[in-house]
Amino acid sequence: MNLLVLFGGIVLAGALFAAFIWSGYQAVFARGRLRLAHLALVVLVLAGMLSLTWLWPLSARAAGGGLVLAGLAALGPEHGWARLLVVAQMLLGVVLISGLPLAGG
Repeated sequence: MNLLVLFGGIVLAGALFAAFIWSGYQAVFARGRLRLAHLALVVLVLAGMLSLTWLWPLSARAAGGGLVLAGLAALGPEHGWARLLVVAQMLLGVVLISGLPLAGG
């Protein structure tokens, strides 16, 4: 395995963990559209991880597409550094759509 790919995965995992915690907080304490967008992000991250665990490529791609769409919905009302956390979840969506985690090898 390429060391750069491994390091990129570790960085994405750390950012994704922070983003997941932030979205969970926002899903509980935010209001309106922002709350719904973060709730969708939390559910879709869990669905994406579950589909990776069970090796279901179609559901992983569906969760990835949902992550990108929910991330776009959350970018508007979100502000400041928290947008970077949303972008990390959208990046997970792009990775899931591309099928990289299930490529094997």
